Amino acid sequence: MNRPARACLRAALLSTIVVFAAPHALHAQQPDSTTFRRGQWGTEFALSSSYQSLGVLRFSTPARAWIGYLGASVNDTRGDDQTNSDGFPVGTASSSLRRGEVRVGHRWYRPLTDHVAQHVTIGALASSTRQTSGPDALPNLEQSESGAGGFADVGALWFVTPRLSLGAAWTTEATFTREKARGGFLPADATRSTTITRLRFGQVRVQGARYF
Repeated sequence: MNRPARACLRAALLSTIVVFAAPHALHAQQPDSTTFRRGQWGTEFALSSSYQSLGVLRFSTPARAWIGYLGASVNDTRGDDQTNSDGFPVGTASSSLRRGEVRVGHRWYRPLTDHVAQHVTIGALASSTRQTSGPDALPNLEQSESGAGGFADVGALWFVTPRLSLGAAWTTEATFTREKARGGFLPADATRSTTITRLRFGQVRVQGARYF
């Protein structure tokens, strides 16, 4: 076998070794488990465009934890002076929103490096919303919602220290909501009820956790 052929053969063998050995080397570098321990507690806050929440973690194994969240959202606004179709002033438009939410779920953790871990959460949720809106001189439109459903998220976290992490998660949820409305332009003492099914995809939240 001439020299160029032997060089090509050595290069091919070396490439084969690298291709097959690299995944095993990467797997060997990946940590076997997270730094969590069975029975450990933690607190986690989450911030998204629609709500803020505070949660409690309880680890059943180093890679699994139960999590419970309490979330809330408050929004009060006042707009410009309003007039009816005849030009008669009816006051300033205002809106008030109050929303509360409870989430309970189970989370699985998978370490990616010594300082980064991936997690998946599946759980159930319940929510309640109350909103009033309308000009001051007219009866306000009052709307209330109560709903229940399920959620799932996929996220990653970075350990700033073994007891502190920062991260983000992508969330999807499905809820069945009962909505009631009265006041506003509805007939006096009339109530409108509607059942709504909502699917929300791609909500991103920023989160941080403290472990004890």
